[in-house]
Amino acid sequence: MAEEFPHYLKAFYTNPYQMKFSLGQHAHDLRFTVSMGPIGSKTILVLHEGSTTDGQISAIGKEIGMFHQGYRMANNIIPPPLIGEYPNTFTSTMNPEQEFIHRWYQFSMKVGKGEKLHSEKFEWRPTQGNEIQAMFNHAKGFKLVRVGAEGPGDGRGGKRQSRQLGESSDGKEIVAVWATERVLVPISRSPFKFELLGSGKTGELGRHFGYMALMTALETWCFQVLRIHDDFPPYVPRH
Repeated sequence: MAEEFPHYLKAFYTNPYQMKFSLGQHAHDLRFTVSMGPIGSKTILVLHEGSTTDGQISAIGKEIGMFHQGYRMANNIIPPPLIGEYPNTFTSTMNPEQEFIHRWYQFSMKVGKGEKLHSEKFEWRPTQGNEIQAMFNHAKGFKLVRVGAEGPGDGRGGKRQSRQLGESSDGKEIVAVWATERVLVPISRSPFKFELLGSGKTGELGRHFGYMALMTALETWCFQVLRIHDDFPPYVPRH
């Protein structure tokens, strides 16, 4: 039987000479391994189950051409099947968007279970808000906003200092975050932490959601922190 998707993960670098790293809550409990595609390949990231790249592939992120604001990414999610369940895969596309100096990333996917399965829209938005401040001393990162759902503050939103934890400035629910440390020069072994929040954590959005949230988090981290593509400018946090 497949394990429940972990609510919290951080990066562990086991080999300084290879472009790969593992993800887990602790170094002795590594849940995933991430490898990067060959230079010049359209495959950016591959997510493997377990502590090595010998594990089953659970997700593949590929470039599928330029969008008007940058590269589009297609994520093929292949979660381990549950007992009595046929393998169930799906692909969802993440698109970059920009308005003046603000850049964010959008994707849609089917969430829920059974008869309640339906499509929803999500956005990765830059943040230095309270949801990530416990992750690092000088944290910066992105929050995943569930565009069609109100946050725990009944959708009131508002400025960072006064709004409800887990709610965006426009009153939407925050269902995941990732963070790294603010540094002047990007480094290939940059720290990375990821956490599911709200309905992303409870399982309400279905078992595919965690994989999609993690893959798109890793991709925005590669673009914005590791600077995989030079055409992506440094981000400016949104409130």
